[in-house]
Amino acid sequence: MNRMIGLIFFVVAPMLSANVPAATDPRLTALVGGTVVNLDGGPPLENAVILIEGERIKVIGSADDVDVPELASVVDTRDTWLIPGLMNMHVHLGLVLPGKMAEELADETEAELALRMAMAARESLDAGVTTIRTVDQDDGSDLALKAAIEKGQVPGPRVFSAAGSWRKIQISGGISDEQGAIAEPWMTPEEIRSVVEEAMLAGAKVAAHSGSPKATRAAIDAGVTSIEHGYFLDRATLVEMERNGTWLVPTIVVSQPATQPFFEKIGSPDWYLERRDSVGKSHWQALETAIDVGVNIALGSDQMPNEPNDGTTATAREAQYYVEAGMTPLQALRTATIEPASMLGAEDDIGSLEVGKYADIVALEDDPTQDIKALRTILMVMKGGEIHRDELDASKGDAAINATIAFFYYKDLESAASFYRDVVGLEATMDVDWVKIFQVSPTSSVGLVQDGKGFHPAADDKPAMLSIVTDDVDAWYQRLVDADVTILKALPPVGSPTDPDRAPVRGFIAEDPGGYTVEFFAWQ
Repeated sequence: MNRMIGLIFFVVAPMLSANVPAATDPRLTALVGGTVVNLDGGPPLENAVILIEGERIKVIGSADDVDVPELASVVDTRDTWLIPGLMNMHVHLGLVLPGKMAEELADETEAELALRMAMAARESLDAGVTTIRTVDQDDGSDLALKAAIEKGQVPGPRVFSAAGSWRKIQISGGISDEQGAIAEPWMTPEEIRSVVEEAMLAGAKVAAHSGSPKATRAAIDAGVTSIEHGYFLDRATLVEMERNGTWLVPTIVVSQPATQPFFEKIGSPDWYLERRDSVGKSHWQALETAIDVGVNIALGSDQMPNEPNDGTTATAREAQYYVEAGMTPLQALRTATIEPASMLGAEDDIGSLEVGKYADIVALEDDPTQDIKALRTILMVMKGGEIHRDELDASKGDAAINATIAFFYYKDLESAASFYRDVVGLEATMDVDWVKIFQVSPTSSVGLVQDGKGFHPAADDKPAMLSIVTDDVDAWYQRLVDADVTILKALPPVGSPTDPDRAPVRGFIAEDPGGYTVEFFAWQ
């Protein structure tokens, strides 16, 4: 659109550079204006400020009660719902399944595997999954990736590994096993107990792949922490799990029809698809019963967390299945946040948005406690205070693109005009004594005025006023960055001085190469 909006002016006196802060503090970030979801079922915190120092949340509260430090980088999260980073508790970053996929990866080298796993980790994080538990990576490659992520060498989620703090055992048949019944036990009770005792001595927990009620009951008695899949679990077994606090990681997404395109893509053989189809109905009934009985459930997909699935990711679709099977949206959200944190024993650090915990935060367009499909609307992903995915500006649509005003203040008209001609490189479309217009884009322009032509006159002790009318505040902002404007501090979002109901977009105080102070505001 080419719609332009009228000019508003606000005058400030010039500032001496010696009296302003040197820079923003890279350790301080403030998420301002979003709505924080309450995982306990209470009312959400609207118009919130989450102040982050380094990797952790320092303050969380209402914008009316929290002062944003001058040196904090401000992130506008208005019109979003803020939730903890998602978690996926059944992940194979080096996944290889029977069929064409296995054939193509038959000669995969260790280096190629490492690259494939690193890419999967990055894509998982982009999907809003900030914590995963890896299972069945016996070569220890997930531990190497975990170390690289923690050192900041590659982006990825927090990794809890079945080669580290967990042990993974297979106590019954599975879909990918070419022979043998899926519900057939593979380990004796004594063998299961021996693994659990060894794990306990090492300070580790045990996850057991099981589709068998008999094998699962033996695992419960032995003290296994979580049952993976549970394809054929009956009510009696699930009641026993609930009584003993044993966790279920359903991975329901793999056995349901929505995954058919995935299996077609990887060229799964007919025998594999037949085994998958054979468990679909009983797997669904087991999930419904587990929810009804009240078994502890932590979300896990057994696909890559970001794997496309029914128009969204495997992680989001898994949570949606939980609602379809009987959970409320809030309960399903908890299975992807605070519940797995509890299963991992990491609830002091992750799983909810609280002071002292890691700033693992996802911003959504919609409220997931009303509709779990809101997990399909991710706008921002932050892990440990660092933003890894940012679509916040794009979400504001026409309001951010076609209705913005920005303001700059300079000591005098000629110095400001010189800056825009010589430093920013804008073309003057009008250049007379009292007004100078510079074109930014076909629908954006800069206007400089003085000498009392309807505005405050510039004098030695007062600034000339510069006003920008633009349909693209981000492009204008980038021009200033490219022109060596030094941002001295971010300004918290405030309403327009003439219309408080107009929502703020961005603000900062900066200094141009000539030493003049610039103040920038943008409003919708």
